[in-house]
Amino acid sequence: MDLKKVFEALLYLIILPFTAISFILTPLTNDTRIFLSSEAIADTFYKLPYGWDAAYEVKPIGNRIVNWVLYKVANAFVPFTSNDYTHFGYVVKLTALIILIACCWYISRRIKFPYAFPFLFIAFACEANFGIIMSEWFAVLFSLVAIGLCFEKNRNWQYVAGAICLCVGLLKSITVLMVIPVICAVLLLGGTIDWKKAIAGYLVAGITFLIACLTVWPYSISDMLMSRMIAHVGMYDYTTLLQWFWMTQARSNLPLQLWLFVPAIDIGIVACGFMLLYYSKKRDLTKTLLIGMMWAVPVAIVFVQSEFIIYHYIVILLAAIVSVALITIKSRQGAVLIIVAILLVFPSYVAINSVAGSFTTYEYTFWHQKEQNADLINAQYNLINQSSILYLDPGDASYYFHANSSCHYITPMPVERSTDEWNLTALWQYNDTHNCIMSYQGEYIVADINGGMVTGYYGKGILIRKEITDMIKANYTLEDSKSWDVYKRKTL
Repeated sequence: MDLKKVFEALLYLIILPFTAISFILTPLTNDTRIFLSSEAIADTFYKLPYGWDAAYEVKPIGNRIVNWVLYKVANAFVPFTSNDYTHFGYVVKLTALIILIACCWYISRRIKFPYAFPFLFIAFACEANFGIIMSEWFAVLFSLVAIGLCFEKNRNWQYVAGAICLCVGLLKSITVLMVIPVICAVLLLGGTIDWKKAIAGYLVAGITFLIACLTVWPYSISDMLMSRMIAHVGMYDYTTLLQWFWMTQARSNLPLQLWLFVPAIDIGIVACGFMLLYYSKKRDLTKTLLIGMMWAVPVAIVFVQSEFIIYHYIVILLAAIVSVALITIKSRQGAVLIIVAILLVFPSYVAINSVAGSFTTYEYTFWHQKEQNADLINAQYNLINQSSILYLDPGDASYYFHANSSCHYITPMPVERSTDEWNLTALWQYNDTHNCIMSYQGEYIVADINGGMVTGYYGKGILIRKEITDMIKANYTLEDSKSWDVYKRKTL
């Protein structure tokens, strides 16, 4: 029996098709729904490209443009306002899958190692659903494309590689640091960087962005700076940050969490260990430092954000994939190592994160309840036809109710994230949002203050603003509390 043929039949006829189908069928997560609803508002109520900046969701402009593309494609086949959540989600995921396949195919043609395409695809697709198509996910994917461009014979592609590295930073601000592991990866893999062309591409993209900020995106730079505050970056000193990491991550068995949610990172850690030993034996200090820097920067990105949410770790995926590529290129058993990696990842993916997995089953049940409640609320209160609504929820309400946000931010994070320990009241965005909330006189408020019957996750930051809760109590009556709290203006 030819074991290689058996494995390849299993890989191409079962593993990859199942993963692709599961990728499409797993439901959109809450963050993705927030991103898409922001783009729906931008596309419906504003002229583009200004709309990408006008309908703001606390993510930089690059993330909004990527999600606008996903929204526009899905909306062309399944109208967003039809509230056909299932099929709209399928088209969003299918569009993301096509982008993923195209990128993985291109990367595998430039960074060549055994079973490159299957491994790349599985590394990105066999993750927890809540990490897929997040900013970090696209940041790593596009960074690997930039690495691939540095291996093109036509050196003019290095202009594009530089531009992509700048654009990666527009996906989530701090991901601009991904340019460092990109450079390390190119040098480790034996490529060369045309510094003049790469830097020129980076600068041209940066200047173009600045010009756009001065003309059509007036909020972009200030909101990028504000997003650091919103995410509580810098809230802890180094000692407290390390204590927080130990309490929330190290004690909760981080390697197991990574294996369950981003398994390729654990595989990359093992590969990195072997490559460090390999370079140490050869006394190759340069490559030892390069691989150390390639890992250190993504790890620093995780720590700087200080929240240690599992999808933040996805930025480490770049270093993991390159480490696996390196060890398989250097080892005669490279193909065997990739086969073992795939066979280790796939069963846990099927059991935990696939469409049939235990975590996704829970996730689907949770969002399906919200969808049902949204339909009941729309049928009773006709929110979809309101000219605007004050949203005091995490941001997903506009995904279901479609009305424009009465405030610049569809989710009031500048107010919600301000606490005594992390005071944001000096920000003009805080005052702008607070004034908008206090001056609102519309018919309905959709909130997550009491928590409805399902969530209760978001309202704490609003509850401590007594003037806001007093305004709501004085002027509005709680009409419904299913997934969201629906307040209707009192009649005189």
